[in-house]
Amino acid sequence: MNNTKHHNDSPDAQKPSFLQQTITRDLTISLVLAVLIPSALLYGLTYWFVSRSARTEMEEKAGEYLSYLVDSLALPVWSMDEEGVRRIADSFMRGDLVALIRIRDTTNQQVLFEAHETGLDDLLFKERPIVFNQRVIGSVTVGLTPRPYENRLDALLRSNLRNTLLIVVILAIITGLFVRRYLRHPLDLLIQGIEKVSQGNYSYTFPRFKQREIRTIVSKFRAMADQVQNRQLSLENANRRLESEINERRAAEKNLRQSEERFRALINQAADAIFVHDFTGRFIDVNQQACTSLGYRRDELLAMSFPDVDSRYAGQRFSASMAELTQHKQLTHQSYLQCKDGASLPVEMRLGVIELKEEKAVLVLARDITNRLRAEAALRDSQKTLLTVLDGIEAVIHVTELETREILFSNKYMRDQYGENLVGRKCWEALRGLDVPCSDCRSNELLDASGQPSATIAYESQNPTTGRWFVNYDRAIKWLDGRYVMLEMATDITDIKHMEEERQRTEAQLQRAQRLEAIGTLAGGVAHDFNNLLMGIQGTVGLMIEDLSPENPQTAKLTEIEGYLKRAVELTNRLLGFAREGKYEIRPVDINQLVMRTADLFGRTKKELTIRTDFRQTTCTVEADAGQMEQVLLNLFVNAWQAMPQGGTLTIATDNADLAAAKVAAYDLTPGRYVKITVSDTGVGMDDETQQRIFDPFFTTKEVGTGTGLGLASAYGIITNHHGIIEVDSSKAGGTTFTIFLPASDLPAVEKPHRPATRLTGSETLLLVDDEEMILTVGAKMLSRLGYTVRTARTGQEALAIYEYERDTIAMVILDMIMPVMSGRDLFEHLKELDPQIKTLLSSGYSIDGQAAEILKSGCNGFIQKPFTLEALSQKIRDILDAT
Repeated sequence: MNNTKHHNDSPDAQKPSFLQQTITRDLTISLVLAVLIPSALLYGLTYWFVSRSARTEMEEKAGEYLSYLVDSLALPVWSMDEEGVRRIADSFMRGDLVALIRIRDTTNQQVLFEAHETGLDDLLFKERPIVFNQRVIGSVTVGLTPRPYENRLDALLRSNLRNTLLIVVILAIITGLFVRRYLRHPLDLLIQGIEKVSQGNYSYTFPRFKQREIRTIVSKFRAMADQVQNRQLSLENANRRLESEINERRAAEKNLRQSEERFRALINQAADAIFVHDFTGRFIDVNQQACTSLGYRRDELLAMSFPDVDSRYAGQRFSASMAELTQHKQLTHQSYLQCKDGASLPVEMRLGVIELKEEKAVLVLARDITNRLRAEAALRDSQKTLLTVLDGIEAVIHVTELETREILFSNKYMRDQYGENLVGRKCWEALRGLDVPCSDCRSNELLDASGQPSATIAYESQNPTTGRWFVNYDRAIKWLDGRYVMLEMATDITDIKHMEEERQRTEAQLQRAQRLEAIGTLAGGVAHDFNNLLMGIQGTVGLMIEDLSPENPQTAKLTEIEGYLKRAVELTNRLLGFAREGKYEIRPVDINQLVMRTADLFGRTKKELTIRTDFRQTTCTVEADAGQMEQVLLNLFVNAWQAMPQGGTLTIATDNADLAAAKVAAYDLTPGRYVKITVSDTGVGMDDETQQRIFDPFFTTKEVGTGTGLGLASAYGIITNHHGIIEVDSSKAGGTTFTIFLPASDLPAVEKPHRPATRLTGSETLLLVDDEEMILTVGAKMLSRLGYTVRTARTGQEALAIYEYERDTIAMVILDMIMPVMSGRDLFEHLKELDPQIKTLLSSGYSIDGQAAEILKSGCNGFIQKPFTLEALSQKIRDILDAT
């Protein structure tokens, strides 16, 4: 205290407060002014100057070294002389500055690397390419260390440091004197007060110090003491709270034990058996259901291990299972637990790893699956029943995997159809014989965007292996393992397809028949009009020949014209044949004799053909116009001859046939007995397009001018007019076969008597009725030439009037069938009313069929086809007039 007082009373106490009462400031100002400022300036300037100089010198040295190295290393690097490269590098590495030389070739492969102990981060690196013969062959990198310069700098700094230390020592002595005077004594008093406070005397009052720093320390310490006192009070309160928390924790532990007991009760009430065992298999705990399921008491089970109740865990398998469980953390599988009474309990077990008192254990949940296995067995029985049902369905049924297209199931019908079980094979290979999936496969359409089955897909397809047609129904179903597969049911519709094709063919035949009938109607009208023209021309030419002598030069020309007229008549006859208007004289015909006679006639003119016949001797007769049948056969024979330009075989056969309703339906004919005529050749054949048009009028495959295209058309019309069928079967280079079916007749064959072409005359009066003036003129002249008296009428009304007036003198009426206003039929009926005994001759450009046949059945005495000759007309007239 005396010292303190002495200091307070010393002259220094009268100095300004800046120097007397702030020791820290005094010391700081002194040290900063005396040491820090000069030293900092000196060190900074020195370091900057020396470092800058050293850096500049190092860069210059690096450039010099690189220039020398590039020149020195060019040849060794080019020649890959590693020893020479290392020798040059070593010579540089002996210096103090060079700390690293790195030489690389053009592939960036390091050739040489040397470095001193100096860290590479402090080096100055320079790199330059090595050029040899103006070509870069590598690069050299030089790393210079600043160590020599740093040594010089260190020496300089040490010198400055010695000076600085000297200054610091002097300052320390001075500072010590000041500290002893102005700091030690106040601190002693401060320490004494702190000790008392630390002993718990928190009410201790510190002396009043003059130094502001000390006063600040006292103030801070006083505040700290107050805080400590408050903290102690807080700790006491905290202790009391801790005791309360401990009590609460004990209560919580009690609740936890009670919770564990409740949990154990719940475990014991669980429907599944629960086991806990260690990794050796020894049971640690089991629930009540485990005891009940296996028939053991709890203590009995706890004395056992898991392999005792599950043979799956016996021996090495237990260790393997534990290793697998350790790896995967959880396992699930089915097993059988051995009960106390020896029974086996099927269970599904789930194993997991748990922590018990910092020790790992295995928790096993075993669920009784007895009922599930029974349900699965029932499901399998149901599936067997389903398979039995599927095997009983007469359709190809199979199940195919959607991804791999592997067949998973096939029913018995499918196995029988393919002769083997195709399960396990790819569908495209097994069913279609392909090496890759079918291009038209639609299995990707069976699942929608969400992966669920879409609607059933139905489509038709033909199996390329068997050629059979099927209608397929495809649908995605869930398979036994839960995945979606394709169920396909394919019903064989080959027979239905054939029936459909037959129906289409029948419809085509019907349409062709209707088309040809329409064309035939037109052709018949043309032929009728043409026959009327020919009648006028032929009659006129015949009369002119009659009037000229054979020596007259015009006779030969007229005779030639008459030949042309005969060809024109043949053409119209073909048109009428096609138009079904050319059946003139129907009688029972022996078809064998007719075919043989026609074949012999044709064969004598075509010696290059081999004609074979196969006639059934008991062939039925047919009611037909023999002349037209000969025309049909000749047309077929000529067609065959033209198809065999190099010669060939013509085969002609006859037989009886029974045609069913399905065969004749398209032709609107009656099923029953028919006579079959077959004409086959070995010629060039026809394609399908030609066969479709072969019976069309004016269709021909011959060159222009070599055929009329009416031969087969007239054959078709004649056969159809006889209520028959004509078919063609041909292929390119495979020959052609025409088949004719004609209704069979039970009447015996009748041969037509041969009559010589003589001219018969008469003197009776005849009435000629025709709406064509030309026919009336020529007909009247022809009848007059035969000696008859002729009356003519252009209409039916005019004819009735003439006959009613001259009925006693008119011996016969020659009437046309087709006339305006009153037809030939109507005229005939009126004439019959006037005179039931009237004699009539029907004349027409049409055939004897249709209206002409009906008129003949009604009592008309005869029929003559236009155009006709004087001889044919004279014979017809005398046959009627001379008949009794």
